[in-house]
Amino acid sequence: EMLHRLQPKAVFWQEDLDPDALGLGGPGTRIHYGNFDRTGDGLFAMLDSMPDNPAIDPVSEPEDRSVISFTSGTSAQPKGVLHCFSNYYAIAQHQTDRWSLTADDRILEFRSFSWASAHMLSLNPVLATGGTLLFAKRFSRSRFLGWIRDYRPTVIIAVPTVVNMLLEETMEGAAGAFEGVRFVSCSTAPLMPEQHRRFEETYNVPLTQLYGMSEGGVVAANYPDTRRMGSVGRPGLYHDITIRGADGEALPQGQIGEIETISAQHAQAYLHADGAIEAIRGRPLKTGDIGYLDEDGFLIVTGRARDVIIRGGVNIAPLEIDAVLTRHDAVAEAATFGVPDPIYGEEVASWVSLKTGRSVTPDDLATHCAAHLPDAKCPKHIEIVDAIPKNDRGKIDRNAARAAWEKR
Repeated sequence: EMLHRLQPKAVFWQEDLDPDALGLGGPGTRIHYGNFDRTGDGLFAMLDSMPDNPAIDPVSEPEDRSVISFTSGTSAQPKGVLHCFSNYYAIAQHQTDRWSLTADDRILEFRSFSWASAHMLSLNPVLATGGTLLFAKRFSRSRFLGWIRDYRPTVIIAVPTVVNMLLEETMEGAAGAFEGVRFVSCSTAPLMPEQHRRFEETYNVPLTQLYGMSEGGVVAANYPDTRRMGSVGRPGLYHDITIRGADGEALPQGQIGEIETISAQHAQAYLHADGAIEAIRGRPLKTGDIGYLDEDGFLIVTGRARDVIIRGGVNIAPLEIDAVLTRHDAVAEAATFGVPDPIYGEEVASWVSLKTGRSVTPDDLATHCAAHLPDAKCPKHIEIVDAIPKNDRGKIDRNAARAAWEKR
């Protein structure tokens, strides 16, 4: 469907995949990658046959499109996000400034490069600074220490799932495991403050949170040296953030509402499944997330607007309950969501996964919550599960948890 929507002139593909099953018989000339040593045929052999310094006239302007990425598409057809050279360059400027990147930095990335976030956090700033980008096909806990030792990254791009894996089973020589690493970043999904604190205490390396969108660039980020636990940092370069109330009014500092931003980092437009193009650059972009700006201008994200639980007219952010549950020393991860209730409309339910070798009862966890939350926010249903459902990008999938609950 994406290929037919894009109508590409060329499609590069990996030859050990089944092109017909993927629908690659559609538009565009198919070119497989071939051997990395440039023997045989394929893209690398083609490149090897070209002159070392070909005379190529510039063909692109700053506002020409550079990349088309796709959103997660968890509840509908994924939207194509049309980026241009100028907004990708603005993102690279942000990263270079916020992380003080130079040509000496070596960034380790193990996320998919079909994902705009990998472009924003690692590829673009490396191209801008002349640094080194270290690719790994996927995260490997057993190889991780070897990668750090052999390739000497100065920055490591991580996600909360990786942080939790490294906390679940501490690596050998934990205090010196990240020697030479300036900091580890964490984004794409919320990280509980307790996990943040434990990671830094265990591994003796700064953990720096940030917050972005495929279409919005890096909306907010911490500086590694002045990071604030529980916050995704101050507004990103060129970002003007406003917190909006239910009626669209701008809210003062400290009040929770929907996060809205306008920025030179924004993509140009959406490409919808029906082929329609919707311009988004130059006007405020609703993020779909809720949160607030604290007294020092740090952004705290409290959840997705669509995930808010409305219990008897009271709005409850699931992340607040997740954060309390993960403070229990037996809990590895938690996912809170709303379930139908005949009296209150919705009631609070939580799924919890435990650390290896630990045990706790739902009643114990209910008592723990009661000590830290008002009664209205305490989960009335707590279940211990083997694993919290996640989507293909490692984000907790509350929709899947809620759907599984309702099917029982």
